[in-house]
Order: sequence, then C-alpha cells, then structure tokens
Amino acid sequence: MKRIREVIDYYEPKVVVVEDFSGIGSRKSKRIQKLIALIEKYVEGSNLKVSKYSRNNIRFVFNTFGATSKYEIAKVITEYIQYQLITLTIKRKSHEPEHYSMNIFDAISLGVTHYYMEK
Repeated sequence: MKRIREVIDYYEPKVVVVEDFSGIGSRKSKRIQKLIALIEKYVEGSNLKVSKYSRNNIRFVFNTFGATSKYEIAKVITEYIQYQLITLTIKRKSHEPEHYSMNIFDAISLGVTHYYMEK
C-alpha cells in the first residue's frame, strides 16, 4: 500500500479507477478486495474522485468492439494500442493458469471503460 500511496501522491491524478469487486463477474481474492478498499479509502481521504466499474461494465463497453471474453478484450486493446511493450500471449486453455502479463489488460480495460462510461 505504501508504494501505491507514493504513486498517487507523485502523479496527482484527478480520478482513480478501480474494479468494483462486489459486482457480478468479479472473483477477486479477499487480499485484493482489502487492498482495493484501502486504495478507495486513501483516495477519498485525499479528496480525489474514485470511479468503480464491475467486470460486467467492462464487458458492456467492449461488447461494442465485439469482445466479450477477457482474451477478446485483450485482443481489442492490442489492436487499438500499438505499443511495443504490450503483447498478447496465446489464448490459454481453461485448465491453464492466466499469464501474469494479462494484468496490464485489466488495467487498460478499466481505463477504457471509464472513458466510455463518463462520455
């Protein structure tokens, strides 16, 4: 949490976007739920705006692009954001664990959802 506070204080964002873990489709662990709650509390105490979006909100926005699954959403992101450091791993089978690099797509999808929902 200390590192997150440092990043927020350094960049001074106008809004902090987090996943609404109480929404349908979210399967965050208790540890991550606690961390998100601490982030919200810190941001609200800093007089910043917090926006929360559920996995269903994200799917609703990306349905516009024809993407419904997490992999399809990541594929849309890589098509629209041509950046060398963002590469999509091969589609995993249901019994395989998720690749650690997929987290960047979760963050970007939250940002894109915020942009479309605030329009």
